[in-house]
Amino acid sequence: RPVLDALDVGILNKIKGYMPGRITQFITNCCHVHWMTQKKLYFSRHGQSEYNAAGRIGGDSDLTEMGERYALALKEFAEERICVDSE
Repeated sequence: RPVLDALDVGILNKIKGYMPGRITQFITNCCHVHWMTQKKLYFSRHGQSEYNAAGRIGGDSDLTEMGERYALALKEFAEERICVDSE
């Protein structure tokens, strides 16, 4: 039984490409064995790198100013919504 059947609400949005499809398949078909209660998964890409801005793939470049802002916003989101005690 897929994990999405076990949850009240399941949302998959804009899943395109080989790797995102494989990750989605893994989550929906394998992980449900360990999830008897509702869980949330958060996926995020890295902030924009200098190579991204230049249209290059790969490498180990620094983040652009926009990438730095994204990283800080993601940190704040995680601190406020993910890394909190559920009481």
